[in-house]
Amino acid sequence: NDYKAVKKVYDLTRNSSALRGNDHDSAGGSPDSELFESVLRRNPHNHTSALSAALCLHDSCLPDTSRRSIKAYALGYAAMTAIGLVYGITQAVGAKTITTLFRAVEQTTYANLQARTDTDLDTSVSGQFVSVRDDERATRSILRSFVQQYIPIRLIPPFLSALIASQTFRLVKNQNTRNIIVVFLFVKVLEFGFKLLQGIKVIPQLPKWMGAWLLFPLSSAQLIYAYLYHPDTFQAAYSRFITSRSSTYLPPLPPDHISPYPWPSRTEILSSLATLTTLNYPIFRSPKINRDGPALPSILRTIQPVLESAHPAHSRMVCALMHPDEPSCWVTLWKFVNKEFTSALKYSLVLFLLPYVLKINKIRKSPCRFFYKFIFNTLPSATQTATFISNSIGTSWASICLFQSILPNKFMPTTRICLGGFLGGLWVLVEPKERQLAIGMYSLRLSLESFWKVLVKTGKVKNVRDGDVLLFAFSTACLMSIYELQPKYMSAWMRKQIETLVKERENQLALGDDEVEDEE
Repeated sequence: NDYKAVKKVYDLTRNSSALRGNDHDSAGGSPDSELFESVLRRNPHNHTSALSAALCLHDSCLPDTSRRSIKAYALGYAAMTAIGLVYGITQAVGAKTITTLFRAVEQTTYANLQARTDTDLDTSVSGQFVSVRDDERATRSILRSFVQQYIPIRLIPPFLSALIASQTFRLVKNQNTRNIIVVFLFVKVLEFGFKLLQGIKVIPQLPKWMGAWLLFPLSSAQLIYAYLYHPDTFQAAYSRFITSRSSTYLPPLPPDHISPYPWPSRTEILSSLATLTTLNYPIFRSPKINRDGPALPSILRTIQPVLESAHPAHSRMVCALMHPDEPSCWVTLWKFVNKEFTSALKYSLVLFLLPYVLKINKIRKSPCRFFYKFIFNTLPSATQTATFISNSIGTSWASICLFQSILPNKFMPTTRICLGGFLGGLWVLVEPKERQLAIGMYSLRLSLESFWKVLVKTGKVKNVRDGDVLLFAFSTACLMSIYELQPKYMSAWMRKQIETLVKERENQLALGDDEVEDEE
């Protein structure tokens, strides 16, 4: 129908032009005739997705003027980059370091690119209407200013070199090791990139109440959710760390247990707890009082020994499962903190005393100084960490009981677990600010890895083939670019590692140049 309508209008236009004596227009030489001819020649054109429409080069999607301009810009950029690279290498033959070589290439390439862009784009639209040429000039000016301000040309060599070198990551065969390395580098890119964008005023300064302390509560919300509902996506070491310090809420086998059913393991208790939350927190009727009560469904048979031994004062099945011997949720939390704080303090003291093992000779020379540091530095720090560990885990468990008493059973039955993890993560505020950032970045790495696995498991995203290699390449390229642009926004440790690699390479190049000069 569209074709017939355009054909009819085109015929009427040609006939009217012939009647007026406009032979030139009727012959098809006018812009209107060319427009109608192009419409007549077009094929049926449809799109099945937004991505295909965005990448389409058809006349109806991308006008001829824009296509010619983009083509001229791409050809000019590619040609001038190649010419500038060759010219820069010839001019920098006497350079002693690779950095000097990159700078020479950058200056030559950018100057040629800027001059070529002006001439090519003007030529590409010279035969079009004046309004189109003005639009192209305005667009070119905006793009050039954006490139000059936000995409420095000198970042291209380190970015591309890091992309190429990152293919060696395929040599690492252990998938867990690859995941740890990739997530570590990606989180570092997020950290340094955020500092860089704030430093150059692209991102505004955050309010004072927002800081690194928010990273752990947000990460903990996702981690606790994955720990309960998707344990196979949770890091095994971190899962053992939480489970080993949750004996109060994951009751072990009592010494006087007598039942034909075996006592469930902690993994089975966690699985049944997740099932109870999806069943909207059913009520509990003690088998000790109601002998003729309904039997448990088959998916909950594994926790029947725990429920049979639960205190008759329990009214909620979740509480009867988590702390069967104590009907009070607040008393259970108090017992948990008292028990786990001592264990966490021992764990923290071991961590904080490990660095002193390497300084045993200094300790022998001045034991009083070591005793002073232990009393006024190590012991308070270990106490803060023990408080953080015990209370964050305890609050996350106790929030399940708390939300049962203040929220309807069918209101956010599973999402409230995330809220409990967030509340437990707020205990990171007892730590010093420098440790808040370290703990937050560590939990963020675990959370990102777990979150991606949950998305793949639930079918919301598809796993990308060689995605870890692609992410490693992107992270490495970004790190090298940040190091080249503003290394002050990187941590001292990361900056030192990159400087070691770069300086070793530069020293090798300089040594090779000296040997060539000696031979000459």
